[in-house]
Parts: sequence; C-alpha cells; structure tokens
Amino acid sequence: MLISCAGSKYLIPKTVDDTGGTSGLFTVILYNSGRYDGLETIAILDMEGDSYKFIPYAPEFDYRMIRGMGAADAVEISAGFVSSHPSFHKQQIREIQDRSGRTTGYEIRPLYLPFVYGKGDVLEVGYRIEEGGVVKVTIRLDPSIEKSFIDFRDNN
Repeated sequence: MLISCAGSKYLIPKTVDDTGGTSGLFTVILYNSGRYDGLETIAILDMEGDSYKFIPYAPEFDYRMIRGMGAADAVEISAGFVSSHPSFHKQQIREIQDRSGRTTGYEIRPLYLPFVYGKGDVLEVGYRIEEGGVVKVTIRLDPSIEKSFIDFRDNN
C-alpha cells in the first residue's frame, strides 16, 4: 500500500517464476540482521551498469555485498543464502522495476512454513529512490511477527 501512494520515489517489485534467462553482472547483497531467529534474511541482486545503486538502510555488519557476479552464480548463491533457516519452505523471486517497467534487479526472499509463524512471507521490503540513483532498501520483519517475538520474550 505504501508503494501505491508514494509516487515515483519507489521501485516496484513483482513476483516472477525465475530471472528469465537474465544475463549481465550483478552486485549481490546478502542481508541478515541476526535478530528474530534469523528471519530477516533476503538476497538482492542489483543489476550493474544501470542508473541505480541499491544500498540497505542498515548497519554494514547486517549485510555483505559481492560485486561482479554473473546471473546464474548470483541466483545460486542467493538461493543457498535464503534457504538456511530450519523453517524455510521455498524461495520467491521478485523482479524489481522502475516506473518505466525496466528491470533494475531482483530480490530472492525466503518463504517459511506458514504454520510456524502464521504466514509464509514475513518480510516488508521497500525500495526508495534517493538522489543520484541511490536506492535505499528498507528491510523489516512484518509487525505482527515482530510483536509475537516481543510478547514471547516479555512473557519468559
């Protein structure tokens, strides 16, 4: 809902079956905050050579960047990274597009077993375009899931 109200300051992810034989080089961003049982995990594939540069809005110790990776290697490393949680069910690939419909990258996110957390997709991810083509990526746990962790901690 935030993206639909935000005008042209956001990039738009949409779910796809795969990366569609994409070629070229990517900067792979492997993000894991280390909080909430490791649920805040996602891989972002930033297409190199376009007018956008993705930067997580997070401390540098929460993510790692690998530059100059071919598409197949980027997807393989990302898929392995997001699948490490014991409640991992499957991955979801989202193509990230600008307002003109040009692909600027991909996100590979984990979907968890829905009966463990009440839903499979537990992340909220936003892509805000800043000056100079920098895209600030905000990644957070769904507030209802985050609340369950806080309530559990407070009751124990």
